[in-house]
Amino acid sequence: MEKELKELFIVLDILIANHRELVSCEQNKLELILAQDWEGLGEQLKRSEQVLESIGTAEKLRVDLLYRLGFKENAPMRDIVKDYPESHKKRLMDSAHELMTVVQNLKTLNQQIATLLNTSLEVINFSISLFQGSGADHKTYCINGEEKRGQGSNTSLVLDTKV
Repeated sequence: MEKELKELFIVLDILIANHRELVSCEQNKLELILAQDWEGLGEQLKRSEQVLESIGTAEKLRVDLLYRLGFKENAPMRDIVKDYPESHKKRLMDSAHELMTVVQNLKTLNQQIATLLNTSLEVINFSISLFQGSGADHKTYCINGEEKRGQGSNTSLVLDTKV
């Protein structure tokens, strides 16, 4: 059981390090999106994929280790540590808490990136609709300034004489 405990410490340390690396990748992605550096973003995505592969490998080790210890893969840490000495309990609980904190930071960053991308898509869609016209109910302005209702075809608002 001592061997498995050492392995569990190692796996948790690897998971924490990999998740921190992923947080760093996500922060870089956010900065690259804001700077509109699409090449840099592509490189950062490749780096993220490598980190995610490492996380997947470490997670498989963790699950295998828990099965060897007689637990299910989603067993809470408090159940795992109950038979260990107090010094090991504290270190395992601290590691689990640190991993949860890093994962929560990652979740927050992912939500920020998703919001930023969704907002960017809305702006792009709005811009496209301005260039294409506003559909069947659109208006254009004639040379003398009078409004003219559209007749079903999209006209470009860019060519509107009143603008």
